[in-house]
Amino acid sequence: MHSVRTSVTKLLIMFMFPLFVSTLAVDIGLAQNYSRHCRQSDSGGDVKLVEGTYEGTWEEALAISQTIEGHPLKQVFSANGTFKLKINNSSPSGSSIQGEMLTYTKMDTFMAGQRLAGRGSLTLDGDVGTKEFTAKANHTTSGNVYSPGYSQSQQFTDVVEIRFTADQADCSGASGKVRSQALLDIAKMSEASGYTIEWLPAKWQMTRVEDPSDKIAKLKEELNRKPPAGIVQRRESEGTRLGKIADGIKKEPKELQECLYAIWFEHVKKVFQEWVLQDTAKLRGYNGDYQGLQSLARQALEADRSLCLVGLDTCSENIHQDLWDALGGALTRYLKRMVDGQAPIENIMNALREGEILGVISPQLRERCWDEIRRQAQQEADMAWQEYKTAYKAAPGDEKAKAKNPSVISAINKAVTAEKAAAVCGVELNRAVQEALRLEAAAHGQAG
Repeated sequence: MHSVRTSVTKLLIMFMFPLFVSTLAVDIGLAQNYSRHCRQSDSGGDVKLVEGTYEGTWEEALAISQTIEGHPLKQVFSANGTFKLKINNSSPSGSSIQGEMLTYTKMDTFMAGQRLAGRGSLTLDGDVGTKEFTAKANHTTSGNVYSPGYSQSQQFTDVVEIRFTADQADCSGASGKVRSQALLDIAKMSEASGYTIEWLPAKWQMTRVEDPSDKIAKLKEELNRKPPAGIVQRRESEGTRLGKIADGIKKEPKELQECLYAIWFEHVKKVFQEWVLQDTAKLRGYNGDYQGLQSLARQALEADRSLCLVGLDTCSENIHQDLWDALGGALTRYLKRMVDGQAPIENIMNALREGEILGVISPQLRERCWDEIRRQAQQEADMAWQEYKTAYKAAPGDEKAKAKNPSVISAINKAVTAEKAAAVCGVELNRAVQEALRLEAAAHGQAG
């Protein structure tokens, strides 16, 4: 079904929703895969930090322990901090980090201990890679060592290197593992000296800052701008506007494009699905004239087709189906009213011919709707036939009198009209036509 619908959609691109298609189909290649945006493509396990500004936190800790002359000794080295990272993929030298590192060292043993606290400001060490970056801090530590009757102050400075590696990254932020070279060195030396090593949580995370200068924030603001009033004007204007926005996204760096397109497509999906749902609801309750039905149907199919054009076809299957069911129901109800009103067969044929608009979706669905229309046509023909039989039975007099009875004539005419309508739909019936010929002969006194 999908492949057929896709083929037909390609044909319809030439004349339906022209403003939207002319902008999008050329600029971002929408005539290729009509379901390509139903599920964002998997990067295959690759993690890539996305251009933008982020605020984050991190923490890591190392505990070493040993028993000395029967007394346990445990020392904990911990560090944590906050940062604001700017990633500029188009110009790596334009990336930067601002932040603070806080450290704390605690050692306890028999009647003695150590307490140290430190601080340092972060700067970026090198460029930001695809999934990692390194910061360094000129670190100053101070505190004291104490035992009963003894206390000594300590202070020293060093340069601490901290590497942040991302396990997960997307448009909204990233997270992963953090390691400082200082703690790695302490762990290596302590292990060599017989200490037991225990790494405590070592993690970091950051969240995108969507300030007014952020391109994602700007895109969201632009997408949420209210369209003009009026259905036709709004939809054509929105199609053109969204196409221009997509064209602008194309000029951004590749990694950022993926983020911006994801937001763009999610917005487009919501907008177009809402349009289709609105039109579906109108079709379900529609009982007006055919001109209005035709206009509403075309409007609904244009909105529905747009979901294919922007690559959201199969993931909108339920919405497609509801629309097609509603459209088939509206056409069926209209056919029923024509039969009830004994409309000329030419009008019914014209309505059904116009109803071929369903065929622009797929032959399978067109046939399904025709099955429903044929079922209804058969049902209407059967009901009209039963009404005729009831009218004939109730009419007084002999066969000639019955044949001239106005109620009988009206009932058989309706039955004939219903059968002709059914025949147009592919349901071959001739009982009413034969009965009409018999009644005409009887009315003129001829033998049946």
